[in-house]
Amino acid sequence: MASVVVTAMEHAWRTLEPLGAPMAVMGGLALAVWDRIRSTRDVDIMMDVPPEDVPALIEHMKAGGFTIPKPAPISLGPIDLLQFYYDVPGTMINIRVDILLARGAFHRGALARRVAVEPDGDAWPVRVVACEDLIL
Repeated sequence: MASVVVTAMEHAWRTLEPLGAPMAVMGGLALAVWDRIRSTRDVDIMMDVPPEDVPALIEHMKAGGFTIPKPAPISLGPIDLLQFYYDVPGTMINIRVDILLARGAFHRGALARRVAVEPDGDAWPVRVVACEDLIL
């Protein structure tokens, strides 16, 4: 399952990267970078996207092969979240990709402190939330 989740993360990252918005992997995948292995079945990415650019983000993800059950962000108090799903090619597995929209000083600060890593030594670096920000 882990390799399928990483495949979904790579596809999501490569799909989002051309938008040029600050972003970082968080959640279980980011914890693994900091040697805190946790079973995870989804991809969590934080992005700083202004509210007026969310519709374009959604259309961009759809063009990248993602589906979205609710086109409006889900509001969880101070957090706005977009949930997408990705059918990983060659499998019968559907992976959820959550995009947390940075909406405050803490989230924007976490994005400013993100760290570049190369998962499994691959040549496509991603950025992850710093260990301290994951704890908070």
